[in-house]
Amino acid sequence: MLYDYFTPAFKAGGPIQSLHNLVDYLNQTFSFSVLTGAYDKGEINYLNGIRVNEWNSNDNGVKIFYLAPSVFKTGMLISLLRSKEYDAVYLNGLYSPYFNILPLIFSKNKIILAPRGMLHPGALSQKPFKKKAYLFFFKLFGWHKKVIFHATDETELGFIKKIFGDDVTVKSAPNIPHFIGAKENLAKEKGKLVLVSVALISPMKNIELVLQSLKQVAAKIDYHIYGPVKEEKYWATCLKVIKELPANISVNYYNEIEPALVPSVIEKAQAFILPSKSENFGHAIFESFSSAKPVITSNYTPWNNLEQLKAGWNVDISTTDELKKAIEQLADMEQPAYNEYCGGAFELAKNYMATSNFMQAYQQLFSLE
Repeated sequence: MLYDYFTPAFKAGGPIQSLHNLVDYLNQTFSFSVLTGAYDKGEINYLNGIRVNEWNSNDNGVKIFYLAPSVFKTGMLISLLRSKEYDAVYLNGLYSPYFNILPLIFSKNKIILAPRGMLHPGALSQKPFKKKAYLFFFKLFGWHKKVIFHATDETELGFIKKIFGDDVTVKSAPNIPHFIGAKENLAKEKGKLVLVSVALISPMKNIELVLQSLKQVAAKIDYHIYGPVKEEKYWATCLKVIKELPANISVNYYNEIEPALVPSVIEKAQAFILPSKSENFGHAIFESFSSAKPVITSNYTPWNNLEQLKAGWNVDISTTDELKKAIEQLADMEQPAYNEYCGGAFELAKNYMATSNFMQAYQQLFSLE
């Protein structure tokens, strides 16, 4: 398994959680070795507690090689990729020189490639020229015919075939989330609301739209934001909007948070909000459902029809209108109506866990047929 980041790294967001959960869930059935970077995203120091450029073992006995990538270590990486110990190489993402491109060139094993949401139109709209150029060469070199693509749902399967054609090989297996388990619903007073977001601070996650919407809300809102700043210029814009908010809106920013602490943060809020432009899965969104917290999000995640399910709201993010309306509707709720939405959120999470059949899906994905 290859990706630029793996635990104890966490600042690259959802893909790390997806891989951690996958390995943790399937480790008794499959033997995983993880080849990853020695740094967390945006950091220049090595991860704490690791041995660099050699094999480590975690508490579950999974072998992890933390590579400090450089031109001097390319030979070491190629040697690892040419090893015959593995039945398959599982790549995550598309653009990494060390953990995507070199494996595509040098690996002699079966290759499975998980785009991890990078082919979503919202993701492709960020730095589009570079991505279009890269995907052109990806197809020119025939790499799309060399791999088995891993789609996490039917929507991603469609994105893969739209970019690479209908004749590519795609297998589906859903993301494996962390199921928290419902706690007692928080007290809900009409006209007051506690919201939380846990996400990378970047245009993709659309925190600024939440802040702009809150400008127009009359209810008393406490809004808590957790996550590393990915783009400083974007966060500066958010800070400017925060200064313009009326007195009834309180915003607190707490920087990044380790995944193990996310459940405790969600449990203190009455609802989760994240109107992302693109989400391949949204682990924090699912953790909110699984802790019986309604979610306000966009139409660009796997979690749709939320209002019909009484689990939250999907809103149009081209303006603030629907986001403002959803916040106001939730803030205006009293305890019985709020409890109903909490129950709907929890049922959504339970149904996902009950119907996903993770083991069968991943046995088919990793099979050598």
